[in-house]
Amino acid sequence: MSEVSAVEATLVEIFASAQGEGPEVGRSTVFVRFGGCDLRCRWCDSPGTWRPTSRCRIETAPGSGEFVERANPIALDELADIAVRLAPRPATWISLTGGEPLLQPDAVAALAAMLAARDRRVYLETHGLHAEALLLRHILTTDGQDAVDLGAFQLGASLGAIFRLF
Repeated sequence: MSEVSAVEATLVEIFASAQGEGPEVGRSTVFVRFGGCDLRCRWCDSPGTWRPTSRCRIETAPGSGEFVERANPIALDELADIAVRLAPRPATWISLTGGEPLLQPDAVAALAAMLAARDRRVYLETHGLHAEALLLRHILTTDGQDAVDLGAFQLGASLGAIFRLF
């Protein structure tokens, strides 16, 4: 698999469902599941995301449960189009999750900016160990602005965090 640039991302799947955890539980959400994780938590609900894959699944219509397979990596502009198609209403959250999305920080930063420019609500679900990667890209701020909601929670020995982007 080739190295991923800032204009593409390696994913496991993209699908629409309801948020099952955190402060937005029950809310309509599109999950953009990035491939690769540097932890191996026993309680992980998606161990199939721990290693990047050569292909990813993309849901064909919101909630249909029908998927097509695509080769990785995927161009970010196309990924943004797919996410918006699966989340036709701006009130639908788009969750950047994994694996660990911040192992691809340039892709996360660029995709979050693209989705925000389309008036989409973006959440980042991360174990929290690489949050400095977004601080360095000026996506997250720590100056009290409403752009970021830090909802850190402790899970065993691992720190988990959910960041509201833009």
